[in-house]
Amino acid sequence: MTNKTVKNLMDLYQKAIEYYSALDNKTYEDFLNRMTNLFKREDIQIALSQPDEEAKVEEPEKPESKPMFGESDLGDSSQSSDTINTEKSEEQPLID
Repeated sequence: MTNKTVKNLMDLYQKAIEYYSALDNKTYEDFLNRMTNLFKREDIQIALSQPDEEAKVEEPEKPESKPMFGESDLGDSSQSSDTINTEKSEEQPLID
């Protein structure tokens, strides 16, 4: 049991509580009791006291910005086409 799985379970319980409570369905009380009892368990307390798994993993270095697809293949900028096709824009405006 990990911190992440316990937090995921608590999140699901919370969603169920909110859902059934909004419907005025007494089922929310069952999920509320389950969540309350979850906190009373020693193994849950131990899992929650552990650091988040994401914090343990070092973030990889951000890769340097690479050229977008095709930019490296363009070579000379005179080969690229900077024109925009406006044929349909005269018939149908882009913004109403």
